[in-house]
Amino acid sequence: MKHLIPYVQDDQKAADYVRQWRWPDGVTCPRCGSDAVTSRERCDHGLQRFNCVHCAACFGQQFAIVTDWTRSIFEESTLRPLEWLLVIGVWPWKLNATDIAAAADIQERTAPRCINGLDGGIYETYHLGRVCKLCFGLYISYYE
Repeated sequence: MKHLIPYVQDDQKAADYVRQWRWPDGVTCPRCGSDAVTSRERCDHGLQRFNCVHCAACFGQQFAIVTDWTRSIFEESTLRPLEWLLVIGVWPWKLNATDIAAAADIQERTAPRCINGLDGGIYETYHLGRVCKLCFGLYISYYE
């Protein structure tokens, strides 16, 4: 988990790290796939907002705002980016919910939902096969 230390300082750094992980080749709209997105202001919890020019034109709007977590397993979550990053850091160790909750400083009843979300959806959203080799050396021994 040493590789996460630079990113667990605050929500903004955690959100930036997760964004790089999700879109290693640059941000694209999670709705339409267009790369015609422009950065906007950040949310209160550190997530970056983006305006998709293509979606805005399709919807007849001036703006079509998406965030780092739009259409991801994190979208409906109330956890902050820093909390999710800590959960992701200890997830490969297959700890029980109590231990994960303690390590990530989240409520114990929230930990099972995090584990289920990671087990079921992180591969599709975050292309883990490629990311493992680039960023998360920790995962290589578990999933190769």
